[in-house]
Amino acid sequence: MTRAGAYLAIDDFGVGFSSIGYLQHLPVSALKIDRAFTRDIDLVPRARALVDAILAIASALDLDVVAEGIERPEQAALLAAGHCPSGQGFLFARPRPLPEMLETLREQAADAAPREISARGA
Repeated sequence: MTRAGAYLAIDDFGVGFSSIGYLQHLPVSALKIDRAFTRDIDLVPRARALVDAILAIASALDLDVVAEGIERPEQAALLAAGHCPSGQGFLFARPRPLPEMLETLREQAADAAPREISARGA
């Protein structure tokens, strides 16, 4: 977290302009592992090794991590086994319009709300 209270995350970590050097010079709080790395984590040992290395760096620097592009349960299982705390991808949900997503969140919140226990009607 920065002095201004901002939370800085590096999106698409490992590709393009998201250099590992940023970790040394910026007040980074989180990494989002690009789908280019997670896509084949369950199929290609080299892909898994790269993700494991990114997770080790994040752990050593006490950074939050989100893995992008999770589409198969096998990917999710390997990431969980590697102590990746968060993920996003089609395995969990497809992109939807904002009103539809807000309705889903309202429904989930209502389902999770504590219910009053009544002694009547038992």
